[in-house]
Amino acid sequence: MKRARAVAALIIAVCAATATAANARAFTPSDSVGIRGIDSVTISPDGKHVAYLLRTADMEKNRYVTDLMVIDVGTGTERSVVHDASGLADPRWKPDSTAIAYLAGEKQGGGESEQIDLLSLTGERRTLSRVPNGVDEYAWRPDGAAIALLTTESGSSNGLGFAVDDGGFPNAQAPPPERLYVLDVASGDAAPLSRTIKVAPSSLSWSGDGRALAFTALESTYGRESYRSRAMAIDVATRTVRPLSPHRTAETLVGFAPHTDAIAYLYQRNGDPASSQRLYVADPTRPSAASAESPDLNVIGASWLSDGALLFAANRGLTQTLFVVGAAGAPRALSLGAFEPNIAGGFSPSVAADGSFAFAGGKPNDPLEVVYVGAGLAAPRALTRQNAGVGALELGETRDVAWRNDGYVEDGIVTLPPHYDPHKRYPLVLRIHGGPNEASTHQFSTLNQTLAARGWIVFSPNYRGSDNLGERYQHAVVNDPCAGPGRDIVAGIERVTHLFTVDRGKIAVSGWSYGGMLASWLTTRDRRWSAAVVGGAPVDLVLQYAAGSQPWRFQFAGRTPWTGAMRVYREQSPIAHAAEIRTPTLLMVDLGDRLVVPADSFLMYRALRDQGVRTALYAYPVRSHMPSDPQRIVDYFQRWGDWIRSAIVDAPG
Repeated sequence: MKRARAVAALIIAVCAATATAANARAFTPSDSVGIRGIDSVTISPDGKHVAYLLRTADMEKNRYVTDLMVIDVGTGTERSVVHDASGLADPRWKPDSTAIAYLAGEKQGGGESEQIDLLSLTGERRTLSRVPNGVDEYAWRPDGAAIALLTTESGSSNGLGFAVDDGGFPNAQAPPPERLYVLDVASGDAAPLSRTIKVAPSSLSWSGDGRALAFTALESTYGRESYRSRAMAIDVATRTVRPLSPHRTAETLVGFAPHTDAIAYLYQRNGDPASSQRLYVADPTRPSAASAESPDLNVIGASWLSDGALLFAANRGLTQTLFVVGAAGAPRALSLGAFEPNIAGGFSPSVAADGSFAFAGGKPNDPLEVVYVGAGLAAPRALTRQNAGVGALELGETRDVAWRNDGYVEDGIVTLPPHYDPHKRYPLVLRIHGGPNEASTHQFSTLNQTLAARGWIVFSPNYRGSDNLGERYQHAVVNDPCAGPGRDIVAGIERVTHLFTVDRGKIAVSGWSYGGMLASWLTTRDRRWSAAVVGGAPVDLVLQYAAGSQPWRFQFAGRTPWTGAMRVYREQSPIAHAAEIRTPTLLMVDLGDRLVVPADSFLMYRALRDQGVRTALYAYPVRSHMPSDPQRIVDYFQRWGDWIRSAIVDAPG
């Protein structure tokens, strides 16, 4: 029997993958932050190197240390080329592949702002930009002599207050205006390209001849109405801006094709922000467009391949899938073996001139690594083993589950406790995803593994509104934000209890954001639940409409509470039915949450306390939707499990 070798980490000691089950240990909340983060994967234009950002938790200082890593594709060797630079983000290869640019904090005056640094493969480094308010977004011109960048302009506020306009709570100030500039790489001079404008992140793309720049323009400077966006192109010489299509909203730029003036973009069907996104291609000289794909999918993101085909990603069932579609013909799914791309939050892989590309991908029981696909869509292979040690831990096996309800074929993921014995009964914990236009898939879940390690079966159901089962299913949440999804989840529970040995007297429900709202809703419907954990949840839909930073009114009712939809908002707000709740409920909230109004959690807390329901409200004084620093991640994972365990211990059975 081989013994596992200890692998040093800043937070946890993770054993090597050769360990046997006899000396493996359970997955803990601390292990969740011991997993190294991999993102911003980008391949050099010549296909010889892959760069990515590696994030490692420093538990003592409660922060993440970020390294810019570069891998030699031919030899497989990798090295850190930038270590822990302030604000390190967004690596982008120079078009000739001799150097890589990235954003990093530079001291200017009395403060610090993110500027563009350039590092050659031989180690020479210099700062390219010196814009007063820092760089928000940038893109290399194809000749490598210039860079388009987006920066914030100085606002005109008197410092006493600001007009809220259509902003959500809690904005500390009115969003300042932004402007596009063109930076001359040799001199460092930046010349304005546009008037003040609001541009969505990660949305700049040059035409092959450098004469035009495409971007996603936002109608409002406030993120609350971010779906009001259009893909646009600006002529660099004349400064003329034109739309790419007749659509007036709900567009997101993909970018220029490598050798033509064609531009790809995403458009939500009928301009409806609750609908799925489709992939379109347009000629920038004509406001007309044609769909590049036909499957019933919600396209998360796309990139051009060197031959003019498009690579795009979507959730398909329980799998995060890559597709390729050419100018003619139907899209086809790529065979990636056991790998799945990480498409949560978007997907836009860089592609080399020979058609090779790389992305962050994982497997059901393996966290993310850098995955490389060679020219000609060769078989994928992992270039890194940053998280190989996780295989030495005791992990719960995942199983696919499907069921029928209300005319839909639905699905979800079950994570079994390690050493699952079908002759024993186990508590069941629901962990409901947010969104709602997301999906529970095969992607490795640290929270699910943490809960399963406590000896529980963990069920992550998809429900109407999820984006993995087609447009009809995704759009069914409109006018029915809670009741319909709630029925889907309950039907899924019945299937899980039929397939696995569940202790029906010990079932807990939990979720964050939209998942927290559904967890709260379910506790108002029946009293089967032993415990509930509700994080960052919009339990009052009228309040969320009025002060939240997302256009919930379109996903909830299609109208506002004061234009004929007040009844729907009230009827499907969990807070309106709080008198029915008897489930011991832990509420958690980030006090600086800009997505969901923190007051929602206080409303539910007071309602439960006043009725004598066992409850607790734990608040994190941070500006995020959910805890993101290492210590708080461990803390809320621990509280999540501890609350359920305390209630299950008290439950009969």
